Amino acid sequence: MSDIVCQTKFQNKKEKIREVFSTSFILACASINSLPIYDDIFADEKIKKVLNNEDIIHTAKIFLENDLNLSKASKQWFLHRNTMIYRIGKIEQITGLNIRKFNDAVLFSNMMEIHKRFI
Repeated sequence: MSDIVCQTKFQNKKEKIREVFSTSFILACASINSLPIYDDIFADEKIKKVLNNEDIIHTAKIFLENDLNLSKASKQWFLHRNTMIYRIGKIEQITGLNIRKFNDAVLFSNMMEIHKRFI
């Protein structure tokens, strides 16, 4: 991929999130100063609220570390299953990513890492 691909225009924010947080896109743009491509996503107040909410991020990490298994994650971390479901639902409602599905879980994981490291 070239710099042109890393400057691609998207129809909506959900489509952009799905593309720019994909592993292939990140790797293709890694050698380019591509951080501006994330600016409008991370500037979105709702997304900022999710990514800066320690409870939601902690819940997502627990869920991901436990192989996307709600029961296993909630038992291991003594968090009520309905609380996990609610927080995971908030992530989907705001980002469009259903982290119960592997592909979306990978995208959200990439999104958290980029936010943590660069924002």
